[in-house]
Amino acid sequence: MAGAAPTTAFGQAVIGPPGSGKTTYCLGMSEFLRALGRRVAVVNLDPANEGLPYECAVDVGELVGLGDVMDALRLGPNGGLLYCMEYLEANLDWLRAKLEPLRGHYFLFDCPGQVELCTHHTSLRSIFSQMAQWDLRPSTWTTTLKSWTSPTCLTTWHPTLSSVTTDSSMRS
Repeated sequence: MAGAAPTTAFGQAVIGPPGSGKTTYCLGMSEFLRALGRRVAVVNLDPANEGLPYECAVDVGELVGLGDVMDALRLGPNGGLLYCMEYLEANLDWLRAKLEPLRGHYFLFDCPGQVELCTHHTSLRSIFSQMAQWDLRPSTWTTTLKSWTSPTCLTTWHPTLSSVTTDSSMRS
């Protein structure tokens, strides 16, 4: 059908330690893609990330905020962040409703910086696995402190190993 939005959506899940440049990368990549004429949607999945420098298409802070969780449940920042990710996982209908109208965009997912969310906790992995079920397939892009301005591609963790590939047009 001419003019119909593509059924499969692609993008990047940007991960890395706190302060490594994930948000800065999302800003720069979104500006770059827009300059090329591509439609891009930046999705903030970090409930602690306030004052975003980029135009945010979806912000998890609209669903759950780290400060509110810490105050209400008397949790520290790490426990609060784990709770926020579990809350997002339990409310995937909210996320899907926000993402569906953006079909046809290239997605940049700005993820929280706590390494535990990728190594020891299942919520973030489950969220991306569910996105694959919706035919939204982000590859994983990581930032590191040693290459702050030039992130390197991480291919060891993918939401669904069989269905995720790195978009070679995004690498230089």
